[in-house]
Parts: sequence; structure tokens; C-alpha cells
Amino acid sequence: MQKIIWLFTSVLLLSVVFTTTSCNEDDLDPTPQDTPPFVSLTAQPPIDTTLAAQITVSISVEKGDNPIKTITVQEDGVNLDLSRVSVNGIGANPLLVAGDDVNGLSWDLLVTVSDQCGSYNYTIIATDDAGLTNETSFFVSLESEIAPTLTYNSTPSVGVGSINQVIDLNIKGEVGDRPLSTITILEGGFSVDASRVEYNSLFENPIFLTGADVDAFDGIIKFAAQDMEDTRTFTIELADDCGVVSTLDFELTVNTGTPLNGDLTGVLLNQAGPAGTGALDLDSGLSCGVTTNHPTNGITTDDIEIRDMGIDQSLPNDQNWRTQMGPITANGVTMKRVDLTQVENFTFENVTTVEQIQGAHDTGLGLLEDVGGNIASTVVQAGDLFTVERNGKVYLIRVDVVSPTTADNNDQYELSIKH
Repeated sequence: MQKIIWLFTSVLLLSVVFTTTSCNEDDLDPTPQDTPPFVSLTAQPPIDTTLAAQITVSISVEKGDNPIKTITVQEDGVNLDLSRVSVNGIGANPLLVAGDDVNGLSWDLLVTVSDQCGSYNYTIIATDDAGLTNETSFFVSLESEIAPTLTYNSTPSVGVGSINQVIDLNIKGEVGDRPLSTITILEGGFSVDASRVEYNSLFENPIFLTGADVDAFDGIIKFAAQDMEDTRTFTIELADDCGVVSTLDFELTVNTGTPLNGDLTGVLLNQAGPAGTGALDLDSGLSCGVTTNHPTNGITTDDIEIRDMGIDQSLPNDQNWRTQMGPITANGVTMKRVDLTQVENFTFENVTTVEQIQGAHDTGLGLLEDVGGNIASTVVQAGDLFTVERNGKVYLIRVDVVSPTTADNNDQYELSIKH
């Protein structure tokens, strides 16, 4: 009887163990639900744009083991405000996924980028019902849309007579759509030493703008020229707080030669015009006749250096002015056309010394035309440069304006003169 009871008890215990084990195995899910969704960009978003711009971010999300639940957009790891993210006119962040999209979606997100300058990392995160996530990211560089503007109040000096000479850079800067930030003086793309740049008694380069200057700059920067005798190009760079810049270039020549005695203007009249005109004294800029003294200004034929060549009587009156000039050889004058291929960086503005004019004269092109036995130039045009030498003194002439007339002989040249 005891054996029967023991056998029954053993069978019952085995039955309980088997039943318990079978129930635990039935409760386990044989299919793992741990594959997240997969999100990717279907088009490259812009790598740079303007502040607070709205950009399109095209994405595709493939379902993993679970339905897709939300799409979230982050900027540098922080969720964007819901007002900055939308799809199909619906704004939210995160965006809830519904309908067939839970099994896979292709969306064009509208994302409003930051209103501050810089480079930002934007991340798109797809999350499923099980909380599994996948993400993709892209960078966008943001800058202001309208650049600042930079102009001269007055053109800077182009020539100085000593090394390290200080000149004024009188400039005006206006904002674009961001506050002004810095002004930098550059040479060859590199900032010059701060000891050469002074503003408001401070030596710094770049100059960091503060106060009212960030809204509009109007002032004079003191700048020290180079420490060698040469010509160099410098750049003034105005930047806003996004780093968007406006620039101005200027050339500066250092020449420690003999300073010039004068810089003046004069008018040379048609030699066939009023009596006592047709020639010019380059020291005063006053007219005189080629063979007769001026009746009122005191200039005599002994004072003159250049002359006009009058008219060609074989041509109609409205086109007979020769528009040629030449030297007064009787006064020992020579005249040449400047050969710009022989003088480096030579402009009327750059010339500051006697030696520069002498060098241009020594390498200049002799006048080869003959008008009635007189040496003459070819036809003169605005912008032409000539040098003149008389008894060791040299002059530089720039033709600024050539003004022919058709009804009389009051034709004339307007000249700028250095000597």
C-alpha cells in the first residue's frame, strides 16, 4: 500500500514540474523585436544658408520590427521648438506617424534654421513603438544675407615720402542685416601688425567695434606705411558678426626721393584761338602765346614749355583742330610720352618725387610727329601721360579732358601737372 502511495505521489510531482515548465516556454515570444527603423536623407540639404531660413529636409524611413511612431528634429542635440518643424502643413516636434506611414514613409520636412550665425548639426531621429531609434545628421553653416558696405569718405594717400609714415584711412561702414563686428587691415591676405593700426588711441588689428560703431562706422583709422621703398597693395576688411565682409583695396608707395615742388592744373588752348594763348607755363599753369606774350597775366614766351599745334586748314572748320601738342624747343624743352611698360606701378597719383618723373622721362617715348617743322605728339586723348624737361627741371602732365569745339577755335585741354 505504501508503494502505491509513493508511486502516485512521484507521478503527481513529475506532472506538476512538466506542466510548469511547459507553461513558461509557451509564454516566450520566439521572434526578437529589436530591429530599429532606418532613417536616411533622400536629398542633400543645403550646406549653407541665411539666418532663420526655412529649408527642406527630404527623408525616408524604413520600418524595423515595430511600427514607426515619431520623427524628431534636433539642433545640436536639442529638440527644435514645434514652430520650427512641419510636414504637410502640420507643425510639431516630435511629429507623430500615423496611417500607412507607420510601415515606412518618405517625407519632406520643413525646418527653420537658427537665427544666429554659426555652423549647426541637425539630427533627424526615427522612433518606433518599442522605443527603438535610428538617426541621421547634417551640418548647415549660417550667415547673414546682406553684407555690410564699406566706402571711402576720402581717398587715402597713394604715396608717402618716408618709411613708416602714418596716413589717414577715412572710411564709412554701413550694416547689412547684422551688426558690424571688426575692421581689419590686410596685406597679401594676412593681417598687418597691430602696431601699425590705430583707432581711438588703441593699437589693434583687427579693430573690435563697440557701441554706436556696430550700427554704423564713420571715422579715421591711422595706418603706418611699410618700412621699405616700394609699392604695396593693402585691403581694408569690414566684417559683421556673422563674418560676412566688405573690402576696399588701396596702393601705397614709399619713396624717399626728392619731394615735388608743386601739383597744379592748367588749361592749354588751341594755338589758333585767342591771341596770347596756345602755349603753357608749367610752373604756373597759365597760358601764353607761342610767339607773343599774354596780354594780362604776365607770362612771356620765355616762360612757356609746351604748345598746341593749332589747326589743319585743309579740313572742315568743325573738325580741323589737330589735337596735338609739343615742346617749345627754342626754350630748351624736351617732351616725351610716358612708356608704362618701362616704369612699374606708374600712375599720376603714385608719383611723389622728382626721381620718379625723371625716371619716366629717361625711359619715355620721344615725339616723332612733325607739324610745320615743329616736334609734335600724335593725337592726344584723355588719360595720356607726358613728361617735360627744361634745364634739368622735370614735369609730369596728365591729360584730363580734351574739349573740341565745332563753331570756333576755343578748343582746349585740361591738364594736371606735377613738378
